[in-house]
Amino acid sequence: MPTVNLLWHSTLLSGVAGYVDAAGFVSLVGFFPAHITGELVGDAIALSAGHPPRHAHLWAFPVFVGAVITATLVARLLRHHGLKARAGLLALLTLALALFTASDALTRLLTGMQLKELAHGGFAVAAMGFQSALMRESLTGSCPTTVMTGNLTQVAIDVVDHCVGRLTSGTLRDARARVRLTPVAGSLLVFALGAVVGGFLTRRYGSPSVALPTVLATGLMIQAFRDDWQARTTPVRPVAPVPAAATERPAAPPAPGGDSELEQRELRSETRLKAGSPVGPPSHYAGRRRRLTVHGRRPR
Repeated sequence: MPTVNLLWHSTLLSGVAGYVDAAGFVSLVGFFPAHITGELVGDAIALSAGHPPRHAHLWAFPVFVGAVITATLVARLLRHHGLKARAGLLALLTLALALFTASDALTRLLTGMQLKELAHGGFAVAAMGFQSALMRESLTGSCPTTVMTGNLTQVAIDVVDHCVGRLTSGTLRDARARVRLTPVAGSLLVFALGAVVGGFLTRRYGSPSVALPTVLATGLMIQAFRDDWQARTTPVRPVAPVPAAATERPAAPPAPGGDSELEQRELRSETRLKAGSPVGPPSHYAGRRRRLTVHGRRPR
């Protein structure tokens, strides 16, 4: 993908992840769909202390892993048939976000608190699993968009490198830090902004407010399908053949001391002999005549 297009995708997807993380936290009473490892650690600590957590989210781990496996299989199948994986993975993300948007209506049809929580949060966790696989399978040149701990660490390192580079002589590492700082810091800020908007709208309108990131993911999916369609329908221009004269190599000059150079010297000597110009003593003529006889020429 071009650099501008990749930056645009990573920025919008960071906002989507921040929105869904905040919406999941508000809807599921303190649960972060994009930070599964933190939830597992909290539940493990509670279990190890002999106090089972009141709201255990142990179901989140298999749901997240199942979403990643599904996205990986879809990406492999698309590439096997000569297609790009980006559009298909964005379609999975859009579907999961749409189901998360309708989760309030779906939970009314279920009985039991555990089933409602699973149906309500499972779609959010699956969406973040699909997006994590999307970043690994298709948008590989971008920074992470679901978990911001690594991005925050990278921003701090790049700021230090930039400040040190201004105080000392500039280095290549400082130049790379300046180039990398803008997209990573932008993703971090957009993630935080998406979390603020998602928390505010989810408190007011519930899960239907997730329609906003669903629309953003739908736009990215439509663009990806359009790019794939244009790539398949655009005719490939034939490459002009290279002229033969441009590919031919010039003849190599005769090797020094070889037969060609010796023959040229012999012919020049014959020309001078015919013109009557003395070129050396009689012994020199005799030796030259013997060499001409050896090379197949009879002296005149």
